[in-house]
Amino acid sequence: MGPDFLEDTAYIGVLQSINDRGTLNQAAELLDDLEEAQDHVDLEFDSAENVGTDDNESAALDMPELMASIKEVSKGISEKTAQEYARLIKQCETFVHERKLVLEEFKFFCAKPHSQSAQCLAAWIMHYCDEINLDNTAKHPFIERATFTHAQKMRAAATFGFGRIHGLGMQAWHQSEITGKWLGNPSVSETLSSYMLSLRRRKTQKGETATSARAIASPATLSETPRI
Repeated sequence: MGPDFLEDTAYIGVLQSINDRGTLNQAAELLDDLEEAQDHVDLEFDSAENVGTDDNESAALDMPELMASIKEVSKGISEKTAQEYARLIKQCETFVHERKLVLEEFKFFCAKPHSQSAQCLAAWIMHYCDEINLDNTAKHPFIERATFTHAQKMRAAATFGFGRIHGLGMQAWHQSEITGKWLGNPSVSETLSSYMLSLRRRKTQKGETATSARAIASPATLSETPRI
C-alpha cells in the first residue's frame, strides 16, 4: 500500500484532523455528515475549481476509459458533472500514487479498497483544500487552496467512484467483525466525516461560508448500481 498513516510523521496533520473533536456534539455531527455524503453524490457542478490541475494527471488512469465507465452508471447527471467526476477521480488516483500511498501496480479506486483508503481520501482533500499541510505545518498564505464546497465535490467524486463505478454503493465503511476485512465505501466513513468536520471548522474560522451538502445537492441512491 505505502506508508502507514498511524506511523508516518509526514501525515500527522491528517491524523490530527481526523481525531479532532471540536465540539461536544461530534457524534451527532458525524451522523449528519455521513447522511449528507450520501445526498451529495449526485451534485451538479455549476463551476469547477481547477486547483492543482495538472496535464500529467493522465498517468494513473485512461480518461476515455474512465469517462465510458462513468457514463454507463451516471443516469441523471449532466455531461459536465460526469467530466468533473472523471477529472477528480483521476486527480485522486494520481495523488495517492505520487505520494506512494498506493503502489503503481494497484489502482486506488477498486472493488476491494485498501484498509486505509479513507485516510488516503482525507490526505488528498487536505492537500488541495486545507489551511494546513499533511505534516501539520501551516500552509504559506500564497499557496492556492480550494474552498470547502470544492472539498465536498471531491468527496462526492470519490463516493461516486467507489459507489457506482466499482459497485460498493452507499454502505458505510466498516471492518468486519468476522473476517477483519474492511467493507463498504471508504468515502462514506466516520474517518472522512471527522476530517470534513475539522476542515469545515478551519474554513469557517477563516471567514469562509461552509455550505451544508444538503443545501446544494439532490438526493441519490446507489443501492441498485451495477458493478463494473
